Amino acid sequence: MPEPRICVVGAANIDLIANVRRLPVLGETVYADSFQTDCGGKGSNQAMMARTLGGRVTMVAKLGRDIFGERVFTNYGQHGIDTSCVSWDEERSSGVASILVDAEGRNAIVYSPGANFGLTPADIRAARSAIETADVVVCQLEVPLDATAEALRTAKSGGRAVTILNPAPAAVVTLGARGTLLVDRDGTAHVAGVPVTAADSAGAGDAFIGTLAYFLGRGEPLLRAARRANVAAALSVTKAGTRSSFPTRADVDELARRLGVDV
Repeated sequence: MPEPRICVVGAANIDLIANVRRLPVLGETVYADSFQTDCGGKGSNQAMMARTLGGRVTMVAKLGRDIFGERVFTNYGQHGIDTSCVSWDEERSSGVASILVDAEGRNAIVYSPGANFGLTPADIRAARSAIETADVVVCQLEVPLDATAEALRTAKSGGRAVTILNPAPAAVVTLGARGTLLVDRDGTAHVAGVPVTAADSAGAGDAFIGTLAYFLGRGEPLLRAARRANVAAALSVTKAGTRSSFPTRADVDELARRLGVDV
C-alpha cells in the first residue's frame, strides 16, 4: 500500500543546548562542558519521526529570515519533507530554545517563539490542499490557537483525515514508563510500557506522536497504532539526543515482533 500522507502543523525551532555540571543560580555564570545546536520544535520533531518511518510528510510552519530559519528549511529538504507550505516571517526571528542540561539530566529552558507566533489562519488556508488531502493531520499548541483551530477545521471539512492534537489528554494520555492510556467513546484501554534502559528521554513524546500518526495513516486501529508508538518511544529513550534517537521502521517492526505487539 502507498505510504500515508501526513500533514504536520506546528512549531519549528533551533535548539541551543549547553551541558553544564549544575544549573546556575540567579546572577551566576557557569561554564558548559559541551554545546550543540539542533533543529527542534514539537511540530518539526513529529514530522521527522513520521518521515523516518517512511511517511509522505508536509510541514506547515513559519520561519524567520535568518540563519536559523535557513538551517531548518534546508534540514526539511535533506530529509524529504515537503516544504511547499513553509512560509517566511519578514519581521520576527526564527523560534529558538536555549536549553541548559545538568549532569543529572535536569534542564532549564528559555524559549523565544519568534516566527512560530506569526503563523496565521491565512497561512493555514494557503495550505488547504495539503491539509485536505492528508490521511493524518497533526497539531500541537506551540503556535497560535486560531491557526491550530483553522487547521483542524480544514482537516475535518475535507472529510478524510484523522486529526491528532498534542498535548494530551485528548483520547490518548502518555504515562512515561507506565505506557499509554487510550480514552474514547467506547471506554478506556491501557497499553503497557516497554521495559528498556533509558539514556535520554528527550523527544520520546514526539517519537510517540509521529509514530501514532504514521500507523493511523496506514489504516491501523488506534490500539495497534498506540502499541507501535509505545515501541518507538521506548527505542528513542535508549539513545542520547532527540532526532538522532528516532528509530527506523525496521527497528520498530523488529522490537514489536519480539514483544508480541505485532498483532
